[in-house]
Amino acid sequence: MAAIKTLIVDKNSAMMQAIIALLISTALVNLALGQFNLGFSGQSIAHNDMLWNFLAMLLCGCALLLVAVVLADSLLKAQRVIMTQRFL
Repeated sequence: MAAIKTLIVDKNSAMMQAIIALLISTALVNLALGQFNLGFSGQSIAHNDMLWNFLAMLLCGCALLLVAVVLADSLLKAQRVIMTQRFL
């Protein structure tokens, strides 16, 4: 995400180029070693159970939502403190 933001906002593609180079070099090494497998089946840590995939993504989404709500709440509290201190 930071690479995309840097590419769009700052017009600097160095971080995106580094990520693309890392992905290409990883794919080439896996091809050279015979370990390249495109897809979920046959991967070392992946599983094909759709229920557990869905539940894991749901858990990640809920955790991210909780972090966003807590962060927004703390920012709003800080803004209220600043606004009340201005008018004192």
